[in-house]
Formats: sequence, structure tokens, C-alpha cells
Amino acid sequence: LMYLIRGLDNPPRVASYMNLQLGFTCFSVFCVGSTVSSLGINVPEVPQTQGSENRPSEDAPSFPRHLVLAAVAALAIPFGVFMVLGLANPSMSLYLDMNLLYKVQPELKALKSVIDGLNLPALLRKEVSVWACMAALVQWTADGEVNSLIAFILYAGFAVFLPILDMCLLACAAVLDFRRWNELAHRLLVVSHKVRKLSMLDVSIMGCIVVTMSLKTLRDQGVIVEMRSGVLYLLGAELCQYAAAFVATRSRSGGAARGKVLAKSDINLQGDGEKAEGSGIVGSV
Repeated sequence: LMYLIRGLDNPPRVASYMNLQLGFTCFSVFCVGSTVSSLGINVPEVPQTQGSENRPSEDAPSFPRHLVLAAVAALAIPFGVFMVLGLANPSMSLYLDMNLLYKVQPELKALKSVIDGLNLPALLRKEVSVWACMAALVQWTADGEVNSLIAFILYAGFAVFLPILDMCLLACAAVLDFRRWNELAHRLLVVSHKVRKLSMLDVSIMGCIVVTMSLKTLRDQGVIVEMRSGVLYLLGAELCQYAAAFVATRSRSGGAARGKVLAKSDINLQGDGEKAEGSGIVGSV
């Protein structure tokens, strides 16, 4: 949004400026800190009794190795295509609809000849892509804007690089699982899970949707803000990432990892039972 507003600056006819202030800095620290700290929270296992029919998900049959590899590879290709198209194509656009402006503000019709002579529709027309936005953030960072550096790290790092890294980890895990290197594949799946928690591509997509919807009120001024195809491409990439993660975690290595968690839980329960039995014996004596 900042790149969109700044891009409209065309002095002396149009003056447009937007800057990130201290509130953005504090909120960025809060978002990153809360997200990273969530990695240290482990969800406790649900207690299971021996012979229980409600077994955890690892008892569900795992997908065949060749099917996991084929599915992840088939999802990785459109993920890359969607990601490139999403970064290169415009995600938002802003333009001035003169007919709508004259309709909602009929008093301006008296100055129509003067306004049309300013060529405002050409001056107030801007399209924004993620790639161009990141390039602009680098330029503003070089000019000494610290918040632009923070914004670049958040966007380029968390919203773009981490989803790509996660897909690479899932693809490598599928290959290793196919070659029966289960332990190494399991480790990559664990790392992939943590990387996926830190990824913010979905947050970026939702932010673009919210901003576009909230700026609908500018239609009363003849200003149209629309969401463009880049957001849909990025959404497609995110869906491919989620689907690949689902398939990869249902591999043999993923099932083995869930089995280890179950075995550990069963051992703990068995130990607790033995302790309880021993306590009963001591009490009887």
C-alpha cells in the first residue's frame, strides 16, 4: 500500500507520500516475536489407554512412497509457476474514474475543462506487484529508512523466501522417503513444519484482500482500488504448499514420526501404571 501511494507522487501536479512510523516498528517486533516464540510451545499428547480403539492418526495407512513423491513433485511445479507469476503480476491497482467522480460530485462539472486538462486519469493510475514493491523497499532502505528495511525482511523473508524454502524441504523429504532414508526425511519434515509456521504468505494475501476491501470507500471520491491477478496466483501457490505438506506428512517417514510419539506416550502410560500398581502393593503391605 505504501508503494502504491508513493508511486502516485508526480510533482507539481500530484503530491502523494506515505511513511512507516514507530507503530509499524513496534507491531513488527510483536508479530515476529510472538510467531517465533510459538515454536517453543509443544502440544501435549492426548492420553491413550492400551487397546483403545481411538488410536492416533499414525494407525491410518500411509501413502505409498512413489505416490508421495509423484504428488509432491506435481505440486511443486505449479507452486513455482504460481509464485513467479504472483511476484511479477500486479497485486493491487489504483486509478481515477472521472465519470464516477463527476457523478458523485456534480459540482465539479463546472470545472470539467480545467480538470480534464490536468490529465489526472493518467497521473493517478498505478499498479503494484510484489517484485516491484521489494525493489522499492531496497531503494528506500538505501536512502536510510530503517522501517523499509524491516518491511523488506518481513516481505521478502517471511512472505516469499520461507514458503519457497518450505516447498524445497517437502520435495527433499519426499525424495529421501522414496529412497528409504526415513530418519533424514523425518528431520526435514520437522524443520519444514517449523518453517511453515513462520511463513507469512497467507498473511500477506489476507492483508491485500483486507486493504482492498477497506479502500472501497474511496469510490465516493472517484478513486478505484482493485485487487489484481497477482493475489490469485499467490493464493494458488499457497494452496499447493498446503497440499504438498499434507501429502508429505502422510508418507512413511511422517507415519514413523507419529509412531514415535505414540510409542513414547504408551511407554509413559505403561510406566505410570506400573508405578500405580507398585504403590498399591506397598499400601497393602
